[in-house]
Order: sequence, then C-alpha cells, then structure tokens
Amino acid sequence: MPHLDNTIPEPVSSAGGPTGQARRPFARRHALMIRVLAILLLLSLAACAYFAYQYYRLQSNPTLKAQTETQQTLAQLSKVMMLPNDPNPVIATITDKTKLEGQPFFKNAQNGDRVVIFPSTMKAVLFRPSTGKIIDVAPLEQSQQNATVPEQAPAAPAKTSSKPANSSVSTASTTAR
Repeated sequence: MPHLDNTIPEPVSSAGGPTGQARRPFARRHALMIRVLAILLLLSLAACAYFAYQYYRLQSNPTLKAQTETQQTLAQLSKVMMLPNDPNPVIATITDKTKLEGQPFFKNAQNGDRVVIFPSTMKAVLFRPSTGKIIDVAPLEQSQQNATVPEQAPAAPAKTSSKPANSSVSTASTTAR
C-alpha cells in the first residue's frame, strides 16, 4: 500500500518554481520602490515648504526685501565693475523714465534700470540688471545746502563739471552730473 502523507504539494508557476518564491523578489522590489518614491515625495514637499516660507518672509518684510535686492544688484554689478568699498551705497530703481527725459545721464535709461550711488567715491552708476550691463557712470557733485548735515558725506569743496546744470540726479545731498 502506498504511503500517504498529509502534505499538499505547492502549486507551480509558469516560471517553473513555486508561486510564493516567484513573487517574493518582485514584491520586495515593489515595496522598495514605493518607499523610495515616498521619501522623494516627502523631501520635495519639505523643499517646497522651505522656499514658500522664505518667499513669504521676504514679502512680509520690506526691509529684508530691500536688503536682498541691494545685495543682488551689487553682486551683479561687481561682475562687470570694480566696486568701491562703500559701506552704504544708495540704490534706486527707475520706474518711470519719462520723468527723467532731458537729463543726459538718463538718456539711455529704461524702466527697471538701477541707479547705484557711491557717496564715498562720489560716483553714480546707471546699471541694467536685465542684461547685466553698465549704461552710464557719472561723477557726483555735493549740494552746498546739505554740506553741513553731519550724517551725510563730509563737507568738501564742490566739484565742477563741464556738463550743464540740468543733467543732475538728486538724492539727499548728492547730485550726478
């Protein structure tokens, strides 16, 4: 009489091995891929949250925004010009070039250009950030009426230029000619 044992033979897959063994490597790879994708998704969300926070912080703090724009402008300008060691350059953005018509310093200016004034070296630079080019450089002339204010540049004899008087750019106590 044949010997009967109570074991049930395992089903065979089309690959020739038991189905449990054939599916395990695929299931492990599948689970590993899901974990890797989940980690990448979490890292992407964390990066988005970080940059969104930085953007919100920059927009809600005008002083920080101005400092950032100043640093970016000076960094771009330093690539095309040797900058003086001026601790407090004054930077203004041209928003309406029609108001500056008739002034030779601004004849090639466009909206969005920046005027960078270096009080210590008495220079004004017209800079176009969109192209990274310097449009014009002009010397500054200190205004006589503001020469006695102690917070501004030290009083010095007024510098003269051969350019007409209507070619001035005024900011506080300095004038570009």
